[in-house]
Amino acid sequence: MNWATWLMSLAAPIAKRVAVALGFGYVSFEGAALVLENAFASAQGALGGLVGEAAAILARAGMFDAMAIASGALVASLSWVMLRRFALVSS
Repeated sequence: MNWATWLMSLAAPIAKRVAVALGFGYVSFEGAALVLENAFASAQGALGGLVGEAAAILARAGMFDAMAIASGALVASLSWVMLRRFALVSS
């Protein structure tokens, strides 16, 4: 067994595992991005019909900041789940 054969026997399973992990990660990320984009579009559509005064009251109350924080938490949670699923972090 020469060096090239030995290196290929080591590299091939690792490359396959990385490709599968990236493929599932990409599909999961794109699915989550699509869901979040649709949720944002729905929220914007629901808030788009508000009159200016009502939108100003919601802005002063911090509603839009709360929506941004909640969506950021969803993205962070999904990222953490994916990292744990692919065993890139422990705990």
